[in-house]
Amino acid sequence: MPKISDKVIFVLFVLILLILVPLCMALWFTQTQEGVITIDKTVEAPWLEGVEAPVVLLYFGYVGCVSVCTPVLERLGVWYGASDAAALRSRADVVFVNLTSDVDPAQPQAFAEAFHPSFRGIYLSQKEIMQIDRAFALSFAAGLLDPLQINHSDYLYLLERPREGVTRLKTIYHTRPLNVSLLSEQIRSIEVGRR
Repeated sequence: MPKISDKVIFVLFVLILLILVPLCMALWFTQTQEGVITIDKTVEAPWLEGVEAPVVLLYFGYVGCVSVCTPVLERLGVWYGASDAAALRSRADVVFVNLTSDVDPAQPQAFAEAFHPSFRGIYLSQKEIMQIDRAFALSFAAGLLDPLQINHSDYLYLLERPREGVTRLKTIYHTRPLNVSLLSEQIRSIEVGRR
């Protein structure tokens, strides 16, 4: 019987993880109410400096992602641009964080604005990406078949910024489907008296 190389074992391990992690997370979210999990912990996010709203809707992805990012950002853009969401726009900013450092630093902003002119796009260095990976428990890895693609989770993170220098991860929303009614309700419930 031929011996299996360490590289083959590693690739199989990564494939199993890429299948099991999303499956486990999907099962976990089905056990929570309406695809939402409450976290409520302080996180470090110095790269959000300049974002003024007391609520930040944070989405992690990569410029050019058509299978995951585009549908989610399109849905957020339609919701954010709707007339009944006008009151929410002064309370919440939508921020797209690019998970690759090998793009022009201006591309994340252009990508985000393609879905709504008020969306913000943030470029991070490779070191900053690794730090957010740990802080937000992100799941992402280079595509096995296409190294230009990234396999990544597609959760929307609701952050509250009650005062200068403090950022709290309040809720993680599953985006398939995204419950915009619940999202709107939570944004309305957050106190605005910050800073």
